[in-house]
Amino acid sequence: MSADAPEGCTGNVWSALTGGHPGFDVAPEPGYRFGTDRPIDGPGMGALIGAAFDGCRPCQVRWLDALQSDPLTTTRLVELAAVSVHGTLGGVPDRMTATGPSSLSEPFRALVRAGVDAGDNHRPMFAAAQQLDDAGRRAALNDAVDMLVGYMTMGGL
Repeated sequence: MSADAPEGCTGNVWSALTGGHPGFDVAPEPGYRFGTDRPIDGPGMGALIGAAFDGCRPCQVRWLDALQSDPLTTTRLVELAAVSVHGTLGGVPDRMTATGPSSLSEPFRALVRAGVDAGDNHRPMFAAAQQLDDAGRRAALNDAVDMLVGYMTMGGL
C-alpha cells in the first residue's frame, strides 16, 4: 500500500498502517488459518474499523479494496459482527440470516447463516467466504464493519 493519503482523507496524521485514523486492536484468533499459510489481517481490520468509526469514506474504501480478496479476514470480521449482536441481543435476529430483500447484503447474511448453523466450527463460514467473489466479500465486510461501528457507537466493545 502506498503511504499517500487518499483524496478526501480526514485523518490528521497519515500512516501506511492506520490511514491516519486511530486503528483498533483486532487480535487474530489462533487456529483460524483453516489450512492457509498466513494469519488474519488484524491490523488491516483494525484500520478499516478505525476509518469507518471516524466516518472517513476514502480510507474505508481503501481498506475495503485491500481486504476484499481475503476470505479469512472476511470470515473473522463477519463473525465479530455477529458475536457482538448475539452478545447484545442474546441471539442473532432473523434479519441477519433471512433470504430475500434486506438492508443487509446477501453475502453477509449467507456467511452469518453458515456461522449460526455451524456453532463454534468456523470452517463452513470460511468455505462460504471462499466461494464469494471480491464484490461479495466486500459487501460482507462493509456490512460487518457498519454493524461493529454502530455497536461501538452505542457503547459496546
